[in-house]
Amino acid sequence: MSVVFHEGPPRGFLSTYVSLLAAYRNFIGTQGIDYKEIHISPDNFQFYGFNPQNWFDVLNLSDGEHTSIHQNTAAIYGIEEYPTIESLNLASYSKFIPYNENTKNFLTSNVKPLNNCLGVHWRGTDHAPHGMIDQNTMLNAIRQQLETNAYDQLFICSEQHNLIETISDCVRSEFNFHNIVVNDVMRSNEIPIFYANVDKVRLGLEVLLDCHMLSACKFVLCKSSNVITYARILNIALEGFYLDQQKYFFSR
Repeated sequence: MSVVFHEGPPRGFLSTYVSLLAAYRNFIGTQGIDYKEIHISPDNFQFYGFNPQNWFDVLNLSDGEHTSIHQNTAAIYGIEEYPTIESLNLASYSKFIPYNENTKNFLTSNVKPLNNCLGVHWRGTDHAPHGMIDQNTMLNAIRQQLETNAYDQLFICSEQHNLIETISDCVRSEFNFHNIVVNDVMRSNEIPIFYANVDKVRLGLEVLLDCHMLSACKFVLCKSSNVITYARILNIALEGFYLDQQKYFFSR
């Protein structure tokens, strides 16, 4: 039996990648299908140009006309919104769709060292239909962390310029905290960035960059999203707080 993974309706970059990893786990780890019989359709990463090979070494890239089963990976294999440690155990399946050399080089060149760092991921324009975290909730959570913990750095990521500025202005004026780390990535204050006329290959690389940086933080403030899910896959011991559910996640 052979299988081809189709994306189905277009989704965010990490939503697609996490779904693919979870699908591999199901077919290889649960059903025992040979990885050589699994194919990835070029229709994956639709918002980003329909070519997984822009970021990953995909050996079996195929529309799969010869395959016996077609799967909508996003609908069937996306893991839960607030995943358990067991659900996050996907890192070993990345060997079946690993980063290509361009992605590896980009991350090596752009990942900044973090030490005793508070991470903040504030979803903006592209997550508005799912509900955004309001300003008071986010800033109060940051205040509480800085008042009760001696962090050396603050890493902020968001796809909106003004959200980065709001946090930066707050911690500088109220805490005299200036060791702020922000990646130089594409952002928008209006339409979701993946709808904008920007370099979509670069955009995918920048999403991965933010995830790798978040995964290196000591503690993360966030809402549920596959950006955080993938950061937790990269670092299964990552700890943080889902502001939309007022719920901690811990490795222990």
